[in-house]
Amino acid sequence: MRQKTILVMVFLLVLPLVNCVSMNGGQTKGWLDMSPMEKSTYAMAVYNRQYEDYMSQVGYVKDSTGAWVSGGEVDLSEDQKEMLRSKKDILGKLYPAIQLYKGQMQFGNVPSPETEQELYDLLNQLQ
Repeated sequence: MRQKTILVMVFLLVLPLVNCVSMNGGQTKGWLDMSPMEKSTYAMAVYNRQYEDYMSQVGYVKDSTGAWVSGGEVDLSEDQKEMLRSKKDILGKLYPAIQLYKGQMQFGNVPSPETEQELYDLLNQLQ
């Protein structure tokens, strides 16, 4: 059981890296080269991947309707628990930052440099 959990965790950590390399023929657009809409889309995609990764690591699975349900108790070391607490904290800050960034664009404004920097810093903390 523990070996299976470790394999799933490794797979979930490697999958986003493979996706990043495979996009655009291995060439990814840098943060500075993205438009505000691309940054918003990228940030939400990272959030969604990391959220699913977090939920899987804490023992939740999606049922047939797509809702998260408990998959049972997960045996984690104290280091793993601390890493997951940190990830949860970052995800809790990232979602509102994405919504603020998107909200500024919806009103036809260019997101402020401070908002963009906060978003960038939170994304870097997850990767």
